[in-house]
Amino acid sequence: GFFTSIAGTRRAIDALLPTVRAASDEVLRGVYLRRISEKTGVPQDALEREVAEVPARDTRPRGTPERRDRREGRRSGDFGAPPAPVFAPSLGPERNLLLLLLRDESWVERAVREVGPEEFRYPVYRTIYEKLVELEGSRDPQRKWLEVLPPEAIPVVEELLDHPEAEQLGDLEDFFQSNVRNLLARPFEERLTEIEREMAIATPEQQVLLLQEMGQVTAMMRERGLLRKSGILRNVQHGTRQQR
Repeated sequence: GFFTSIAGTRRAIDALLPTVRAASDEVLRGVYLRRISEKTGVPQDALEREVAEVPARDTRPRGTPERRDRREGRRSGDFGAPPAPVFAPSLGPERNLLLLLLRDESWVERAVREVGPEEFRYPVYRTIYEKLVELEGSRDPQRKWLEVLPPEAIPVVEELLDHPEAEQLGDLEDFFQSNVRNLLARPFEERLTEIEREMAIATPEQQVLLLQEMGQVTAMMRERGLLRKSGILRNVQHGTRQQR
């Protein structure tokens, strides 16, 4: 078996905890912890205590995005924070789309056809996107439209409006398409990464099922035009997925 040593069990738990910490809600975290508990024999409450602690060392594979930022970014106290936490690397496509929509209102209509508010995980970004959709065609140059935003969103929008990157987006069509793709592909790519982590502690029978799911996820991505030209599976397996 995979758990012939305490050290092996420890390594497997270390590899899976970042996935659990990054889970978007309590129910999903519970599902992951129950699975890990069943596979390792470690009591679920002991695993819950570990998840609650800030890890002493970074156990993520080199090159994978820092996903704890997203979870920490949900605290209401961060809403008026300076640019660093607002522009967490794992939020690249959300930030980038807002940069474009704030720079040029004409992209809002295109965005609505491709991306729903639920794709935005960072609550303040989701709120801003919803407001930009509501305001489409009625934003005034004097920025009086900012008054309709909730107070915590105003400093974030002002930062994005005045960010130097907004004038250096390159080819806007390419920029739009690549960020829409990154946003829509994100849950699929994350599931592929989770499958890879689960493979490390799966039985041979479970590995067969995980490989089948990997094939299904990839097929769904292909149908929706979300596969990277370089091959998403190769990128995921080498931990080199990048956000633009």
